[in-house]
Amino acid sequence: MYMSCFKVEDEMIAESSSVFTSVNDVFFTAGKLKEIVNSNYSTEIFWWPFSGAQILLDKTAQPEKPDMFQFDPTKWEPKQDGVWIKQVRIPEHVDPDKIKRKSYYKFLDVERWFQEIFGEILEDPLTKYPSLTPLFDKTCYEWLKVSNSEVSYQQLAYAIHYLPYVSMAKMYDMEFCFTAKPDFSNILQAAQSCFNLVKKYALKYQYPLNTVMEMRWLKYSDAYLSPAMAGNPNPSEGGSGHTVYIEVLSMNHTPNWQQFCNELAQEWMTIPGARIHWAKQWEFIDGVQDYIKQVNGPNIKKFMTQLIKANADPTGMFLNKKLENFFPRHSVKGTQAINTQGNTHDGKKDVDRASCTCNVL
Repeated sequence: MYMSCFKVEDEMIAESSSVFTSVNDVFFTAGKLKEIVNSNYSTEIFWWPFSGAQILLDKTAQPEKPDMFQFDPTKWEPKQDGVWIKQVRIPEHVDPDKIKRKSYYKFLDVERWFQEIFGEILEDPLTKYPSLTPLFDKTCYEWLKVSNSEVSYQQLAYAIHYLPYVSMAKMYDMEFCFTAKPDFSNILQAAQSCFNLVKKYALKYQYPLNTVMEMRWLKYSDAYLSPAMAGNPNPSEGGSGHTVYIEVLSMNHTPNWQQFCNELAQEWMTIPGARIHWAKQWEFIDGVQDYIKQVNGPNIKKFMTQLIKANADPTGMFLNKKLENFFPRHSVKGTQAINTQGNTHDGKKDVDRASCTCNVL
């Protein structure tokens, strides 16, 4: 039986705001990315491909044809595109009357529901007619500029988790985690490799990334399996104390998705310390199993030692086909486990799993 003590404090009130600028300003201007991140309590950055592209209406095309919107990839550069920066700061004092109330979040729930309906409706035409992608992304970015112009004051949890769920608009998602070097050069490298790859596909009129590239900053973790161990400053991990998650998202059934992700992952896996996000898509990446064993291997071994010591999940009920390659099943034959009442039971019998998992954490 374990006991934990927590200090309870009033939740902080945060100032949440948005900045809309260009890829060139954030990712190709010396020191700018570091300046943005260091000036905020929390930072998320979204790149919308093609949001700066010139899209013309072909008046000679038939209205029912998706190619009536003309996009010339040879005249488009990712540097021209828009970037949405969602930033959170902690002000010294906030007027209580300015803090968002319950009615505000009810309105947001309705707005998000309509957003998801919009995404679900567009999934089919966007994946059937990929040439609509530049127009779609440009339209979404312009809409975001209008709908996120307000500076709001909220409880910190609401400010950071401003997108609580995505349930109807089904997405493809690949994500890696990086430690941020002091000059952020490796993060710029990761982002710029994505820009270049999207440009490469666009020149072939292919659009495997049809929504966003997102990055978010955290501190780090000391949980053995967390990708945020990448930022752990412990000498055995070699992190900087700052962690960045970068993900790419597209609609379900987007053509060339796996090929695109595979190419991008090969670039990202050359960046020292990069780690996959376990819960996202990675199983189709060439060489990823060997890569995971190389980067995560020592911590997987530590985790398995504690798992076996605690007799937790002896039958592997929490494993799936992807994870079985890294977490071998273990037997509790001949061992014992203790339940929350302190009674000893044969490990082969039904054991209170809540008591078994305490040692793992």
